[in-house]
Amino acid sequence: MITRYDWLRIFLGLLQLLVGVGALGGGIALVYKPDGSALGIPLELLHGSPFPDYLIPGMVLLVFNGIGSLVAGILTYRRYLYTGELAFIFGGGLMIWIVVQVMILGYHWMHGLYFSIGLSELILGLFLRPAMRRSK
Repeated sequence: MITRYDWLRIFLGLLQLLVGVGALGGGIALVYKPDGSALGIPLELLHGSPFPDYLIPGMVLLVFNGIGSLVAGILTYRRYLYTGELAFIFGGGLMIWIVVQVMILGYHWMHGLYFSIGLSELILGLFLRPAMRRSK
């Protein structure tokens, strides 16, 4: 029988995998072409920021939000004992990433969407933490 915690875990894993795939693509594009041209992002948006180009932000996007979220999603589906903690870390990390992006680049509607996804991950992680402990 599928419990409500199973449904929450399935939804969390889906969110993590979607964030991971999107961040993987964006991160690879920014590392490959740090001038932002692969994604159509003008380099001028970084004026006044600590970054001369998108290489470092692209690497962070690729590793933390891309690979990290994919690994977290896989572990979530495998019923990893620390699923809740991973969701809290990667959801919170996504929220921080978005806040920094808005501070540097300005607001775009996708920032609100991804901030909401990060918040959802974080909240689901808090709900699932005790449930994962009971299931082991």
